[in-house]
Parts: sequence; C-alpha cells; structure tokens
Amino acid sequence: MTSYFRVVLAILVAISHVNVRLSGYNEGVWAVTVFYILAGHVIQRIFFSLQNIPIKERIIIYAVDRLLRIFPLYLTVIVITAFFLALTGYGDPHFPLINVILNILIIPLNYYMYDRPYIEIVRQSHWWFNPPSWSLGAELQAYAVLPVLILAPASVRLITLIISLVVYSVANLGIIHSDYFGYRLLPGILSFFLSGVIIERIQKGIANRSEIGILLGSYVFFMVWLILAIFKGIKGAYTIETSLGFLLGVPLVYFLLEIKKLIKIPYTFFASSLSYSIFLVHFPLIWLFDFITGTTPSPLIVVLCSLTISVVLALVVEIPMFRIRKKLLNGNRQQIRLTISTKVGEHK
Repeated sequence: MTSYFRVVLAILVAISHVNVRLSGYNEGVWAVTVFYILAGHVIQRIFFSLQNIPIKERIIIYAVDRLLRIFPLYLTVIVITAFFLALTGYGDPHFPLINVILNILIIPLNYYMYDRPYIEIVRQSHWWFNPPSWSLGAELQAYAVLPVLILAPASVRLITLIISLVVYSVANLGIIHSDYFGYRLLPGILSFFLSGVIIERIQKGIANRSEIGILLGSYVFFMVWLILAIFKGIKGAYTIETSLGFLLGVPLVYFLLEIKKLIKIPYTFFASSLSYSIFLVHFPLIWLFDFITGTTPSPLIVVLCSLTISVVLALVVEIPMFRIRKKLLNGNRQQIRLTISTKVGEHK
C-alpha cells in the first residue's frame, strides 16, 4: 500500500511545481516530508531483513541495494535532460565539468544555497539537470547516517531525534534559516527519517518503550508547532506544511503498513517505480512544455505525461534493475548462509 501512496505523493510534488496550492499551502512540501518518513521505514526494513548477516556484509549489501535503487534511473533522466538542454539551449545552460560532477553525485545538490562547493552552479537553477533532486541529496545523506543510528543503542537514536527537533524549532523561530534547516538540510529533518525508522521497528515488534514514547512525543511536538503557526503566527517558511506532513504522514504510513499485513497488494514494486519516475521526469517535462509553448503546462498534462513516460522508464530501467538487485542480494545472502553453516559445521 505504501508504494501506491508514493505515487500520490509524487503527483502532489509534480503539481506543486506548476503552482497548484491547496488552501494556499504547498502540498509538495507536505509530500516530501512524508517521503522522508517513508525513507526511514525502508532503511529500517532493509536492516531488519539482513539482521542475521554479519555487520560488514550487511552494510555492503545495503549500500549496493540503495545505489542501484537511486542512480540508474536518476542518471538516465539527467542524460536525457542534458541532451534536451544542449540541443535547445533552453535556459541558457552551461556544462562546466564541476556542474556535471555535482549533478551526478546528487548529494551536493542539497547544498545549492551555499557559495561553496557550488562555484558556478550556485543559485542558477537552469544549470541543474533536475532541480527537485536536492531532496534526493538529503535522502542519500540519510541513507549514509541512518545505518549507524540503527546499529547504535536506542538511546543514541533518541538523543539524535531530540537534537533534530531542537534544530527544527530554532529554524522555525527564525534564529537560523527556516527554509534550509526546517525543510532541506539533514540536521533539521533527521527527525522525520528517524520517525520512519521507529514506525518500522514498531511494526516488527522490536521497538522499546522509549522509542514509542519519543514518537508520541514528536507527534505532540509537531501538533504544538502547527497550533503556533496557525493561531499565533509563529512560523518559518514551511512550518505548517512540514508539521502537517508529520501529523498526517505518521499515522498514514503506520496504518498502510498494517493493511499490508492483512492484504496482499499486487504490483507494489511497479507502483514504487512509477512514483520515483514521476518525481524525476515531471520537471524536465515542465521545461519541455515551456520551450515548445512558452507557457506552463496544466497540472493534468504534467501528471498524464509524467505517468506515461514513467511507465516506459519503469519497464526499461527500473524493473531490470530490480531483478539485478534481487539476484545480487539473494546471492549474497545464500553465500553468507553457506559460510556461516560451514563454520558451524567445523565448530561441531
């Protein structure tokens, strides 16, 4: 069920980039916040599935899986986009080597707001091959940090989550940049990822009382921030959207995972592939329509065209990658099990 939910979230992100707003608020920010929660859930799920494997092998398998999940489709889309920009000259694009490298690495895209290390790319969105990919940069950073926190004692996760909530509060009080630290940079948004981790731990029955308590406490925390933002006007750039994303996202993710236990949903991987493709292709499509017509396309056109192209990309790129990931990971697990059983046999 979460895979189909991701499609809805990706569509919300897409229509937000053609200036659709729900009651004046940016639904794309809400959707990205829920994406952060879902990412935390996925990381914990992977580590739980590998729990009987030695840590070193576990980390390698996890890293390979995530790299194959993120980069093949991403690189496919930016190559196509780069050809479009080069052939049409749309947005007066420039392709110095540093720009190409920064786009390929993804993580630096999350630091577009700083003069370094961006050099020429700073604040020039037409030098990005895919502007929304800044959030992929944040997600990849979470992919690097969360395994350490998952393997650490629960107290470390709780302290980290509390520190992240403090950073979020300081940002939304305007003491530090509210947009950057309350929505984009890892210190202020790590609590969203960790909440997803805790939800998955609850689902697997391995969460302790302190983890459940901090998740409930976080829920109260964001409820207070939503009240302050709406009724007292104490807010940063996206306080309402991020708070609402957490307050709606946590129960939605939890109950969708509960439904998944009861009902076998078909084609979940295909739906997940569609959501990622929609997220990546919708912005280049907006550029293409602007180049051809000189106007911003309607939300319906963006959604329909993104869905159509995403089906093709899922069939051509994502499904083959999924098969490779599945074969590679299953092969590694079998080899590790064989090694362990051999050692046990020698010990006996």
